[in-house]
Amino acid sequence: DSFLGQYRWSEATPPHGPPLVATATAIDIDGQDHFIDNVIVFSARVGIELKGGASILSNTHVYGDSNDEPGPTSGPALVVSGASVHALGDYFDGKPVVLIDPMQVEVAHCFFLGAIGVELRSSGAAAAAINGLALRHNQFFAKAAQPPAVWLNESAGPFASVRQARVEGNVFEGSAAGAALANRATAASRTTTLAANATEAAFELAGAF
Repeated sequence: DSFLGQYRWSEATPPHGPPLVATATAIDIDGQDHFIDNVIVFSARVGIELKGGASILSNTHVYGDSNDEPGPTSGPALVVSGASVHALGDYFDGKPVVLIDPMQVEVAHCFFLGAIGVELRSSGAAAAAINGLALRHNQFFAKAAQPPAVWLNESAGPFASVRQARVEGNVFEGSAAGAALANRATAASRTTTLAANATEAAFELAGAF
């Protein structure tokens, strides 16, 4: 039940002098087993950073102040570098979510507004991997020319492996490329009905992975 911000909106654009641009991190947790619920972050360069594992973020709204240009270059709403973190039912408003080497991380039932989404970022470590990632039942709203809902950032180095990742059940309002990337998995299933005495069956899995 907290409102957190570096500047009030009325302070961010003073009548005299340059605009005030937020440089702070509203919530920075370097530890295990935390629960963050019902929080609003309205002015911060980075909304929430979770460096430890086994934490839950729920019912939280993160957005920038009047001088924070919304989009993928904006400071992130959420940065996760810990394992077994769950973001559930949150509202990310004009600021993206960054998952670094995500392991057993879930982002579900969240709303993303503006040119933002989920960045899967490699740390550049030799063992950097995506393992046990679940991005499901989220809503992404952006204009057609804006970036896709989910994208890789391997500028620091490639991911060594991707295992047990599911990106499914998401709704994307925007470009066809964004919609295509909103539902992917490392496993897929199909069903068919075999005719009598059939000895083989064909399954179409194009676009499922």
